[in-house]
Amino acid sequence: INLNMMQGPTSPSLSYAYGPGLQSGYMFTDTHFFIQSRDTTGQNQTVGGDSWQVYTTSTCCVPFSVQYVANGIYRVNYNTPPGVVAITIRLNGQDVGSGPYNLYFNGIWPPNSLVTMPSTYSAGALRQIDIQSAFYFGGNVTAANYTTPDNYIVNVTTSNGVTVTLPVTNYFNGRYSAAFNVTRSGPMQVRIFLLGMPVAAGMWSINVNSGPLAPSLATASGSGLSSAPAGYPATILVMASDIYGNFKNTSSENVTISSPDTSITATVTPVGGVYRISAVFPLSGSFSVNIRMNGYDIVGSPFTIAATSSVSWVSSVPTNGGQITIQGSGFGNNPAIISVMVGSVLCNDVSISTPNTIITCYLSNGVGANLHVTVLVNGAANADSNTAFSFYPPSVTNVTSADTSGGRITITGSNFGNVSSAITVTIYGMSCLSVQIVVPHVTISCLAPVGYGYSRSVVV
Repeated sequence: INLNMMQGPTSPSLSYAYGPGLQSGYMFTDTHFFIQSRDTTGQNQTVGGDSWQVYTTSTCCVPFSVQYVANGIYRVNYNTPPGVVAITIRLNGQDVGSGPYNLYFNGIWPPNSLVTMPSTYSAGALRQIDIQSAFYFGGNVTAANYTTPDNYIVNVTTSNGVTVTLPVTNYFNGRYSAAFNVTRSGPMQVRIFLLGMPVAAGMWSINVNSGPLAPSLATASGSGLSSAPAGYPATILVMASDIYGNFKNTSSENVTISSPDTSITATVTPVGGVYRISAVFPLSGSFSVNIRMNGYDIVGSPFTIAATSSVSWVSSVPTNGGQITIQGSGFGNNPAIISVMVGSVLCNDVSISTPNTIITCYLSNGVGANLHVTVLVNGAANADSNTAFSFYPPSVTNVTSADTSGGRITITGSNFGNVSSAITVTIYGMSCLSVQIVVPHVTISCLAPVGYGYSRSVVV
């Protein structure tokens, strides 16, 4: 009698697993093992169809891939996680006969690596970052216990936002280094990665100080660099620089200001790498000015600075002319180089009353108010101001009478000028026409309009 015997169901307890993936080793390594399905009599299954489940209870989320091969054999692929791992193999809720499997996976663990680097740094100096690889379970990597090189990535971001990946040197004993030479001052960030994970602290901040001083690269700014009020302090700011053009925070440098054309009175106050120059030019003019640091001309030196005089007050004179007094600054002490214009009229015979601040001159006859005053010293005009010159206003002391039909009247007083066309006369608001000069500045006449009344107001 020929009987066709069918195999029974798979027995998890009689089945077994084997292969390299069930042995302790290095983490993050692709590996595999096999499962041999057996029936309840202990015979190897010859066909597939079992739904083996493979998972770990000690490490989260390890992906296992189960594939049927042949003759009841299944291949399980996975990547070894770090640490102690318990692998469970089950079918229908029952463990495989040889399981579970407690494995130990060690290897380089980026968070345990030791990184040594400078906390401060001077621009342009060559410095080094040192890395010591370490295992997951502790202990430094050496040439004797680990030969596979690690691919560290070291990124440096400078203060202007530029990121550079540094080349890493492998010493083949678990030690690595990355050299850097940054020329831009300010905060610098270092990030180190291995296996896609941050190494140790993950990020370091290094303060990059300025490099060696370069006096010739110092710069100047401020309103006083182009123009200055003669006789008053003008402010110029000088910023120290290193050889790479970085701001240099230093307060011990010798900053000077001078001119071959005039004597400048100046004080220099250092404030954290910025030198505040308060310079006084004694008189107006255009001057060549040297600004030096430690004896070296800074960028842009010599400068051309226009020092301008200023007018703060002007006296008045009668319309027949006279001496006027002008107060201000930057006039100097040499009347030969000073000229004064009142409106479009030259004021003659300039003299110095007080050096730099008070001058006088003789103004010929004229009329008018709010006339612009220009003081030129060495050809340089004073700065614009709201100060203006005015002749004395007219003053009426006597007016002759006229009958009701009108007629020519005579007006006596002062400061009438000597130009009839510049004079207007009103009597009680009505025009007195045909103004004539009788005696320049003191007596005029005009034709009174028809009218009547007495003590009418006269305005000249």
